[in-house]
Amino acid sequence: MTSQRKRLIETILIAKGIGIILVVIGHYAPPTAPEYWKTLREIIYRFHMPLFFLLSGYLFSRTDLNLAGYGKIVFNKTKRLAFPFLSIAALIFLVKYFAGLAFELQHPLSPERAWKIIINPGESFHPLLWFIHALFIIFVLFPLLTHLCRRPWVVLLISLPLLYPRWPVWFSIRAVFQHLPLFTAGYMIGLKTDLDEIGKKPGAAGLILTSAIFVLLYLTRKKLGAIPFTGPYIRAALAFSGAFAYLFLSSLINGGWEPLKRTLSLVGFYSMSIYLLHTMFASFVRIFFYQIVKIEREFFLPVTLLAVLTGIAFPPLAEKHLFRKFRLTRKFILGLDKG
Repeated sequence: MTSQRKRLIETILIAKGIGIILVVIGHYAPPTAPEYWKTLREIIYRFHMPLFFLLSGYLFSRTDLNLAGYGKIVFNKTKRLAFPFLSIAALIFLVKYFAGLAFELQHPLSPERAWKIIINPGESFHPLLWFIHALFIIFVLFPLLTHLCRRPWVVLLISLPLLYPRWPVWFSIRAVFQHLPLFTAGYMIGLKTDLDEIGKKPGAAGLILTSAIFVLLYLTRKKLGAIPFTGPYIRAALAFSGAFAYLFLSSLINGGWEPLKRTLSLVGFYSMSIYLLHTMFASFVRIFFYQIVKIEREFFLPVTLLAVLTGIAFPPLAEKHLFRKFRLTRKFILGLDKG
């Protein structure tokens, strides 16, 4: 694990750590959730996944996009993303099948939800797989786009008008076009900037500025959205400002308190496993307290904190002590060749 972590920029790991914590919080949505929790989730949803597309683009800037190596790129991303996608889908299918025999599930199995896992995972029995689906498509498309457009900034300019049309959800087309600008921006940053350095100069000022832009846009989003053709661009501006605010915050943390830095870095290292598996563990806590113990609504916050902590803590344990132990699980669950 140590050698793999050293190959990743520390600020990236911290940003992934913050981002995946927000993902776990955002995905915990029991029917008894009070209004303040719904509002928190609504705010988080404005930027938490765009942050991961931005980070993915940054890391992809290390890849040689020579078209002669295109087949190798697709092959590597198939191993890293497509194998875990199919394996986790099969695992969650089995878990939900047996759990559904005894408990009420938020996203139950059905014939329609089952076949949508490939063509529209966002409406399937495991909706969060849409991210893996869309990211894989972007990884496949981006080298071709940069080859055709010659410059990544041209890809960015072309992708911005594509935000407006209401694309179909099939095969993650809408998600791809919504997040391609973030991915491209991350790629461009990676070509020019070391993220571990941004906290030394514009860090605090950048955090204040981008946070202020995000708050202003969030508070005025409904009025601005009433202007024709502006909706998708307001959402994109919220995504950009929120994601960049967390990049600045992550860089500042990287130069700050060591225990916080190490904790977030460790969580970020396991972010993929947490993303793929957190709902399974958090749902166990929710089902136990709400359907078995039948706890009252006033205990929402402690149950929620326990569910979120469980969703963050248990997937890394499963990866470290189970999935990394066997070659088959390393390859098909984690998408890794080596432990």
